[in-house]
Amino acid sequence: TKSIIREKVKKIELTKAFKDLKIDDQYFKLIIEMMYSNLNLKSLQEFKNYLKTYDVKFIKVKEKVIIDALWNQLIIKKYKLVSFLIYFWQRLFFIRGIVKRSLTTTIHNLINYDSSKDPIESRVGTVVDRVPFYFYFDGMSETKQLFGSYNKKEINFLKKNTVSKSIFIDIGANIGFYTQNIASTFTKSNFSKIIAVEPNPILVDRIKDNLSLLHNNIPEIANKVIIENYAIGLEKKEIYLDLSEGYGNARVKDSKNLEAIKINMISLLELVQKNEVKYITNLKIDVEGYEDRALKPFFENAPLSLFPKNMVIEYTSQNEWEDKNFINYLFDKGYKEIIRTRGNLCLSLTC
Repeated sequence: TKSIIREKVKKIELTKAFKDLKIDDQYFKLIIEMMYSNLNLKSLQEFKNYLKTYDVKFIKVKEKVIIDALWNQLIIKKYKLVSFLIYFWQRLFFIRGIVKRSLTTTIHNLINYDSSKDPIESRVGTVVDRVPFYFYFDGMSETKQLFGSYNKKEINFLKKNTVSKSIFIDIGANIGFYTQNIASTFTKSNFSKIIAVEPNPILVDRIKDNLSLLHNNIPEIANKVIIENYAIGLEKKEIYLDLSEGYGNARVKDSKNLEAIKINMISLLELVQKNEVKYITNLKIDVEGYEDRALKPFFENAPLSLFPKNMVIEYTSQNEWEDKNFINYLFDKGYKEIIRTRGNLCLSLTC
């Protein structure tokens, strides 16, 4: 069975990391006492008698306890090392391209996540540009934001335009990297609200996890960030999200495949009306080639008063756009290019 295989794998890994597979006697005694107390037993002998009724030898229980205790120690050591490596690498200016991918692979190898287990076991807490985050090294999640240079110009553009009573809509929020960065400014900016829009329910939970890291210092955040579990498109309907390329490259599809999940779509105008939004200060959109189909119906039907004052739009997948001239369409609507990076355009409304 899988559990027997996992135990064997653990034992092999532990023999590489520890000279002797032993733990402190007092620590072992404490664990055993907790085990039999949870069974409402009063002594070690009662526990041994209890095991006999199930034809389980105490020596086997002892062996498992030792393996699990040492395994936990090994995991803690690994995560401390991972945290140190992230902290160190974030301070090196040359972490780019191949080097960044190599370092990310190193962390994946250190964590050695087993896909049959809870993804939370792959979670690592860290700080990026003074903002706290959880990242998951589960083989499905993006971790490119980890080293601090990711979309820095774009985030600074939005932060500059995040002022008192401003409203930010984050379309394709993923783990909430933009949402978390803007939310962290609340004590200075006193913004009105953030609406984080993400169709993948797994990532919705991770946005919540990340926001929980801000609650101690910014308790108001709980009432300032709204999370909407939708894809943005033409109309309200059920559609599919293809996860075959991972969570970060998930794409909206009309038909189901083996690695697609059913999701709900809503138009941006409907979402805005649902949340009683009267104006949009900042908007960011990153939806893997669906940007034109998400935004164009809004600009065709919304009043000028609802047009976002500032936008960050990803254009690296524009070859998938139905409207190949969508950027010019936005210029015709009154937007001006402020910043162009390798992946995004930062636009401001001039009319």
